[in-house]
Amino acid sequence: MAAELVRLQPSVIVSAPVPANLAASKATSTIPIVMANGAHPVSFGLVQSLSRPGGNITGLTNFAEDLASKQIDIIRELLPHLARVGALVNVENPLHVPQWRETQAAAAKASLALVHIDYRIPIDLERAFEHFVQEKVEAVLVPPDVTFAAHRVRIAELAANARLPTIYFNRESVVDGGLVSYGPNAVENYRRAAVFVDKKASAISSPP
Repeated sequence: MAAELVRLQPSVIVSAPVPANLAASKATSTIPIVMANGAHPVSFGLVQSLSRPGGNITGLTNFAEDLASKQIDIIRELLPHLARVGALVNVENPLHVPQWRETQAAAAKASLALVHIDYRIPIDLERAFEHFVQEKVEAVLVPPDVTFAAHRVRIAELAANARLPTIYFNRESVVDGGLVSYGPNAVENYRRAAVFVDKKASAISSPP
């Protein structure tokens, strides 16, 4: 899809989240790319630094890889005697490598047992919550992920049916039936991305 978009020769490409940012970066090194959302742009090699991105990519990041520690803090406020936590991991999302490391570190610091399920296909959501129940986890973490966002209604239903308090990364999951969320305001990021698009468009249209 990114390659097809580049062949259309747009003036600016807007991309989000990490998988789309990586695909756009691989597809072109000349068309300006504005990241509307996504984590870890430096670690993924998308930009040289946050202050001086370099190359053809700029935009916004959300530091989503650092959410796990705060999510655990919040769920422990709801469940002070929490001992076992479940987590969904999308193996197709490159963000979930640093995200999972952060989750493991946060769980270890809080002396929590961590049970995870690798997500590959939609049926894995049912399998995950069945496994969490069998493993007697007491709460579930849902990390930032575009696929989990797309299935947020189903995840909220499965969590409710399993009677498992679950914390999400976006407000929309709570609106659609989830318990609680903690994370950046993605809608506001997209609004702010428009400023970057305007700057890029102005630079392109301005005479030398």
